[in-house]
Order: sequence, then C-alpha cells, then structure tokens
Amino acid sequence: MLLGRCVGAAQQMEKQIKGRQVKKKYLCKVEGEFPSKTLECSQPIKIECHRLGVCRVDPAGKPCSTSFERLHYDGTNSIVACYPRTGRMHQIRVHLQWLGYPIVNDPVYNHLAWGIDKGKGGVDPSHMEDIITEIAATHYSHFVSTPAESSSVSQSTDVLCPHVISCDPANVATSGHNDTRQFDSSKVTSDQHCTECNNTPRPEPSANQLVMYLHALSYQGDDWEFHTDPPSWARTDM
Repeated sequence: MLLGRCVGAAQQMEKQIKGRQVKKKYLCKVEGEFPSKTLECSQPIKIECHRLGVCRVDPAGKPCSTSFERLHYDGTNSIVACYPRTGRMHQIRVHLQWLGYPIVNDPVYNHLAWGIDKGKGGVDPSHMEDIITEIAATHYSHFVSTPAESSSVSQSTDVLCPHVISCDPANVATSGHNDTRQFDSSKVTSDQHCTECNNTPRPEPSANQLVMYLHALSYQGDDWEFHTDPPSWARTDM
C-alpha cells in the first residue's frame, strides 16, 4: 500500500496510477522451470466469483498485460520478476496459471480443481461452478458459509456473529506455533440481517494461509520511487 504524506502527493500518485504511468515490479516463486526468455501475457481476465475472488482468462474479460522475467531456477521452482502494465484483480496470479507456472503456494490458482494441468491454457467455462465449489471446500470452508448455511442464516432471526479476533503478527512470522486461544462466547452479538456468518465460530487462518510467494518489490512514478527489500524466500533462491 502506498500512502501520500500530503494531499498533493497522494493526488499525483493516484493520477499516475490511473493513467498507467507507474512502473511496477513484483517477485514471485513459481512451480517448474520458467523460460529463460522474457514472456509477455496479454490474456483478458474475467472475475468468475466475486465472493471468493476467483478469476480466469476469458475472451470476454478485461484487457490486461504482464511481462515476466526469470531470475533464478533451483531445479524445482523459479523466482520470477513480474511487470504488470494493468491492475486487474489477481492479474499476475491468473497469467502465471494460464502460462502453466502457478505460484507454489497459491491456494486458488495452484489447485487440482482446475484439472491435471491446473488451468494451464484455460479451462472449459462450463466447469467453473465445480471448480469454485471444490476450491471453496478445500480452503475456505472455515471462513465462508456454504450455500446451505447462507440460506439458513438469511432465514434466521437470531444470528450469532462472533467478534473477529485480531491476528498476532508474532504468530504469523513463525509456523507451527501453538495457539491456545479459544472462542469466547461472552463476546457475541446478534444481527438478524447477517448473511455472511452463522452460529459456528470461525478459526483464525494459519500462518501458511496468510503468506503467498508474491511480493511487491518496487513502484516508480515520474518523479518518485519506492522500493522494498526482497522477501526471504526470494533472497535465499536468488
């Protein structure tokens, strides 16, 4: 996230971003040996499911373009630099999936629900309902209601909505930690109009579910530039 320190700077950045004048560079870690030559992907992208945030390449989608450059290959996975020229939802992830090199820990676009090739080259649109259902059952069952649950919740007049428990950054930074926190029934409110949650308390996501090997490395405008340090998974392999 970029924040302007004054109104003028914020407006200038917003104008440049909307005008596609900002050069963006991302790093990612993908499956397989990414081609050594620079690749350009200009496949249009369509949002297939707004609720879960699932997109796919589709001729009826919005135009977009991403360039990719391999930086390193360790014999199993590749570190790739990504240069998106547009800012469509999940653009980098969807283009990498379509090319056949999904991000190694992408829960949506590196999933066998897309088929044995995991969506390489696109999928039959008639299969999308089944694909979304399987992805939701695998990764989102604890965080979203199923259609049956949503129906029962919408008809309920006494819905219990647990307060969200904040995620401790210290726990996110480490894997395999023992989280002893439990759901506190005293911190419960009722909302008869809520259609997004039900009586079942939702657990916090694990550290692995909060981290994906896709990192915004730099943004550069006409007269400004912002850089971050490469993440550990990229520094180790590069």
